[in-house]
Amino acid sequence: MSVYLVLPESKDPYPYYSLKPKAILGKFKIVLSNQQFVVYTATSAIAYSALYAYVSGAPYVFMVVYGLNEKVFGWIFALIAAGLISASLIFLILHQSQWLTFQKTLVQHPH
Repeated sequence: MSVYLVLPESKDPYPYYSLKPKAILGKFKIVLSNQQFVVYTATSAIAYSALYAYVSGAPYVFMVVYGLNEKVFGWIFALIAAGLISASLIFLILHQSQWLTFQKTLVQHPH
């Protein structure tokens, strides 16, 4: 708070951006009207929700429900994490090699 009160502002405000609520809500409306943005954002939110649900619930399920000890749970958690990382890398490699683009073309134009 003392920095705000003591130090002078060294940069003039940028006139093309407004921090008024009406201007901000107008920009949100523009962003949220973009269907591609909404789909990507919703997909990402669902994926991260599932990840956080797994991370928070996995210890209970494996250690309480299945009765595993901490060491075994750690190995299972590491194995699943390695699987997720491997799947992500495989997808990246397939995407870069155009294999997925070829598969997408087959789905769009079946013969």
